[in-house]
Amino acid sequence: LQPHIKNKTISQVTQTTFQTLERVLDLMEKDRYDAQLLGIKSLLLLTDINTSGLECAYMTSLCILGSKMRFSYVSTRQQQLLQHSHSNKDRNRTGTGASTGTGASTGTAGTTWTAMKLHEKILSIVMRQVDKNTSHRQQQSSSASFKKNRNNNNSNNHNSNIENQYNSTLRGYIMHIVTNALQNLIDYNHQFPLLPQPSCKEFMNKKLIHLLLDDINGCTRPPMTILSTAHEATFSVKFLHLLASYSEEGFHCVHTSSLPTGNNIHYHHNDSASTSTLASSKTHRSCIPILQLLDKAYHAGLSSHRALEVEAKIAMDILTGCYK
Repeated sequence: LQPHIKNKTISQVTQTTFQTLERVLDLMEKDRYDAQLLGIKSLLLLTDINTSGLECAYMTSLCILGSKMRFSYVSTRQQQLLQHSHSNKDRNRTGTGASTGTGASTGTAGTTWTAMKLHEKILSIVMRQVDKNTSHRQQQSSSASFKKNRNNNNSNNHNSNIENQYNSTLRGYIMHIVTNALQNLIDYNHQFPLLPQPSCKEFMNKKLIHLLLDDINGCTRPPMTILSTAHEATFSVKFLHLLASYSEEGFHCVHTSSLPTGNNIHYHHNDSASTSTLASSKTHRSCIPILQLLDKAYHAGLSSHRALEVEAKIAMDILTGCYK
């Protein structure tokens, strides 16, 4: 995109950017894995300033992170919907009068619609979770029924592994994309003071933070596994410290986060009473604080992953107030 955008006005850049985002969104919404992957890889390039230019990368970043910006551009889909709506109205009329006045009210609907759909698609992929128990499932049954259903079970496990690998690959690219987008907003927002910045609240929900912390916790896993490894942990660490730098709300969300381990700790008020103990007992899930996870990531990076080491060090400095 960059060679074609250098000498264009902002309106021409907007037109080119949103036409490209429409094509990317079409690919991401297809059923085929290869089409979705092509769309996501294209979106990754659109968030890279070196390949797409500053204006295109910044507008793409705003769309990804949920900005409510509006430009005078009507998307191809919106035009098709309007034409379809107009044709239906004309068929229902007895006269031949043409409808007017619709274009003014939908002059900015295209950009808002494209940005909203792209943001929702990004969130849906980020929130996907790989099933950790797929490779460990064992169906408890008799030997006869096991032999009868062995082929079906193997096929189901194989399909589950493929789906997990598919989700893991897409989510890895998406984490790279949202990290680029947030980095662009932090670094270049002063050059676009009139463009409204998103709050990024959708990326501060507890479930997503737990998924990112779980990625960091997997930093010591060997490469080529379905679950997250040091590579995925690097982008998760970077996104979290960028989120902490983005706003006070983001800092509080990240600083107070912790990863539930699934181990329950039971506290009993009276161990001698059987009935009253059950009524008065409290169960708490043990959690790993984010600083402990970052320390784990830092030492894992020291031994095998330089980028993870650097990002974990920056994250710890930001959360402890040592970063300048």
